[in-house]
Amino acid sequence: MRPLSFTKIAVLILFFILIPTAIFAQTQQTQDVITQITHCDNWFGLCFDALFARFVYVILQIVSKFFVISGQLFDAVIAFTLDPNMYAVPAIYTGWVVARDTVNMFFIFILLVIAIATILRMEQYGAKRLLAKLIIAALFINFSFLATQYVIYSSN
Repeated sequence: MRPLSFTKIAVLILFFILIPTAIFAQTQQTQDVITQITHCDNWFGLCFDALFARFVYVILQIVSKFFVISGQLFDAVIAFTLDPNMYAVPAIYTGWVVARDTVNMFFIFILLVIAIATILRMEQYGAKRLLAKLIIAALFINFSFLATQYVIYSSN
């Protein structure tokens, strides 16, 4: 016979201990749980169940507060990422402009190298094949901000 896995043990604990105890705690009269614990004769009967139910209740309250805070944080992050004004942040656009202009300067130097190689008829560089790739790369770089906005908008 195979030993029980942790998952099976957790399910057994949930269905046979925690849920009946929570139901028992819900169906009790409105008496104070502390009063029941201090005035009981049998610690393994009603008093233990009430004490355990109170413990589980406190743990569930802490977990529920954690989920509330996590949900609020998730809502704030989603609201921030779905906001179309997020791209109006000057730092993002300025960073993109600096990167684009720097890359465009390198494109100019590469075009000069291709032009000199073509004038001197140096075919070992493969300047004609490189020119087409360079033009496509320049178009992608110069329209990358707009393309990125469309991709993010469509994914949202």
